[in-house]
Amino acid sequence: MNKCDLNDQRQISKEEGQMLAQNLGMTFFEISIKDDTGFFECFNYIVDEVININLDKYYKKIQTESLNAKKPKKRGWLF
Repeated sequence: MNKCDLNDQRQISKEEGQMLAQNLGMTFFEISIKDDTGFFECFNYIVDEVININLDKYYKKIQTESLNAKKPKKRGWLF
C-alpha cells in the first residue's frame, strides 16, 4: 500500500521506510493527495534536484570549455 492516508492498511511503518531510504542514500517522503500530505514538498524537492543537476552540468561545461579554449600566444616586447 502506498497511501499514507490509509494508516490501517499500512504494510511498513514510516520509520521502516525512512530507515530503508537512508540506507539507500535516498530521500523519504510520505505522500497523500487525498489529505494533501507531502505532495508539494516532494514535488519541490524533485524540481530543485533537477535544476541543481542541470546547473552542475552547465557549470562543468563552461569550466571545460574555458580550460580548452585556445589562449592567445604571449608576445614579448619588441625594442
